[in-house]
Amino acid sequence: MNGLTLRAIAADTISYAIGSIRGDRALVQSVQASLNRIGQPVGPASGDWNHHTDVAYRVFAARHKLAADELSPQAASLLLSLPTVHTQPSPAPRPAPIAPPPPSPLRPAPIAQPTPTPAPSPAPAPPASRPAPIAPPPPPPRSVPIAQPAPSPAPAPPASRPAPIAQPVPSPSPAPPASRPAPIAQPAPNPAPAPPAPIFQPPPISQPPPSPQPQPVPSPVLTEAQVFQEALRFTLRWEGGYVNHPADRGGETNRGITTATYRAYRQGKGLPVQSVQMITEDEVREIYERLYWQPARCGMMQRPLAIAHFDTAVNFGVGGATMFLQELTGVPVDRVLGPRTQQAIAQAPHQDLAQQLCQARIDYRYRRVTRDVSQRVFLQGWLNRDNDLSRYIAAL
Repeated sequence: MNGLTLRAIAADTISYAIGSIRGDRALVQSVQASLNRIGQPVGPASGDWNHHTDVAYRVFAARHKLAADELSPQAASLLLSLPTVHTQPSPAPRPAPIAPPPPSPLRPAPIAQPTPTPAPSPAPAPPASRPAPIAPPPPPPRSVPIAQPAPSPAPAPPASRPAPIAQPVPSPSPAPPASRPAPIAQPAPNPAPAPPAPIFQPPPISQPPPSPQPQPVPSPVLTEAQVFQEALRFTLRWEGGYVNHPADRGGETNRGITTATYRAYRQGKGLPVQSVQMITEDEVREIYERLYWQPARCGMMQRPLAIAHFDTAVNFGVGGATMFLQELTGVPVDRVLGPRTQQAIAQAPHQDLAQQLCQARIDYRYRRVTRDVSQRVFLQGWLNRDNDLSRYIAAL
């Protein structure tokens, strides 16, 4: 990143996180000199992004409705083009009257002295505007639990069939008459019909319990903290470990965090300054969460898009990552993730949008090296990271 200038950033489309440019002393000096020139005093342009520089840049960003955590092309253009604010000079002292020369014998007429012109009184300086407060991002929406379908009711047992009713016994037929008429035998009275047998009720058949309806196996539901940890693991694979190259003007770097960013982080927490080589895992996690995850609003996105958008914010800046999503969803590009952009993202399929974001990054890499052939040396490394992200998202 060393060698950047305000004019180069203004002519490009990439935003750079403030934490990533703190080590570029020449670029920081240009920003400090421009802030001093347009009436946002930071003191001497030392090249160190100190507390005065951070406060002055946040006032400048709030006044022009820009993101305060990045140096965007629009911010660089304003720093170069805004008119110079001149401070009112102090009034010049009045000249002392010129003493007349001693009289000569010829007694010439005295020379008339000009009346001194009063110096103009200084105009009062306009009151400095108070920076607009930066609104914190709204809390991420809660996920709605998925309702489980109720099990189907068990079928009713079949009705039992009634047993047949017993029929009465038929009466016997009369005997044939003899040769001598015999008294006619009286038929025996018919026996009383037997009571009907009770209807047999079979015991109820026990029904087996209904088998549960098979449900599709859902993908694991992760919390926002778990998705952030997964995204951070992927990004840190490409940011590398501790580096202290003598040709790097940014100095020591560890896990993608520069010395200047780590120093500002510890000073903001009231901790003593130490080498970035001593950074802990908790500090790495907090710095990436505060500088990229939260400003990029990754918590409002589903897992594939949240991971892809976070890595893009680290690689291109929060404004640059937002620009990609606005171009993909058809929202006017202003590099701000506002309500209209959030609604367009919510209505898009996040898995497909994440894959389209990976391809948009690859297309941009080729356009960039076409415009600036000096960047071709970095092309293969960029493409390796973009293709690795695309494969990772496709496997989710």
